[in-house]
Amino acid sequence: MSFHSEILQFTAADGYELCGKLSLPDSGVPKAVVVFVSGAGTNTYDNKFKAGSHEFCFYDLYESELTKRGIALFRFNTRGISRIEEEPFYEIDLDGYRTYTPEAQASDIAVMISSLKGMDCLSGAKVILLGYSEGGISASLAVEKEKAAVDALLFVGYINDNYLDLVQWQLSGQSMIIMLCSMLDRDGDGRISREEFTPYASSLKSMLGTDVFEDVDKNEDGYITADDLDSYYQVKRELIISTIMIGDEKWLWQNYQKVTLNYLYSHSVLEANYYRVQRILDIPIYIFHGEFDANQPVRGTRMLAGAFRAKGYDNLSVHIFKNHDADLNYSQYIVGGRLSEGISSLLDVISEIAES
Repeated sequence: MSFHSEILQFTAADGYELCGKLSLPDSGVPKAVVVFVSGAGTNTYDNKFKAGSHEFCFYDLYESELTKRGIALFRFNTRGISRIEEEPFYEIDLDGYRTYTPEAQASDIAVMISSLKGMDCLSGAKVILLGYSEGGISASLAVEKEKAAVDALLFVGYINDNYLDLVQWQLSGQSMIIMLCSMLDRDGDGRISREEFTPYASSLKSMLGTDVFEDVDKNEDGYITADDLDSYYQVKRELIISTIMIGDEKWLWQNYQKVTLNYLYSHSVLEANYYRVQRILDIPIYIFHGEFDANQPVRGTRMLAGAFRAKGYDNLSVHIFKNHDADLNYSQYIVGGRLSEGISSLLDVISEIAES
């Protein structure tokens, strides 16, 4: 099924001008519209990037796959970010970007959803809010605090914790061992033996600073574990956290991530997503999480699922995928045009919601 797209403008509650992109099937009225909330940082409504010599838009997959199912897709620029044709395919208006916080984005989501629901081309369409990684925090805030009118809430790579707590986890051996296990852990025991390490030692040197097993196995127990790897991140972790505390935004942009101090400070005072999501009981919630997600631990998804079961809440469905990363193996689409099991499942669930 073919589709067409249009650029939409909105005015936020604080007067800031917002911009998004709506893709619609060429025939028929969409059964639903997916409102896609990207993760942290400099996102545009295309999220264009380069893979080798090939230029690619992240949303191409979802635009094509959803519209051929009779479902619309809406996504939007982060505050202060606009799309350009040259690399890095975005530009930053710093004054606008400094207004980008999880609370502001949650309010923006509610405003944009209200406007979308009033469009003739989406008359009667269900609204499916999809939070991707950190975007899931803004999405849950939009539903729980801003009362955004949605029919379902979906998370891809669910964040359970406060964002700054998550940052510290990402800069730890716990995150690094997940990444290494996704490549090397043939027996699935959550650690790396000498036999698993040796064939790939030379290719790991740039990451670990050595190709010698004994240099990495700090406690000399014969396996590489999270405790062994934590030392690689300790200095950087302490430096990043202290830099956030003293307010050196320039250093953070050059050495860590292009997010503002205002954004990080706003996240630091938010309660963990774990508590907020448990107050959303009037709509179905779905989580799609890869076991090899090194950005946000899958244990958080299992913890939330356990809390829902213990309290007798029945509106949460969890889908955890073996051998899948934070992006549900999106790279399979870039390399070979194939949909991973995780992304196929996500699309199937969206279709079921649209048809229900």
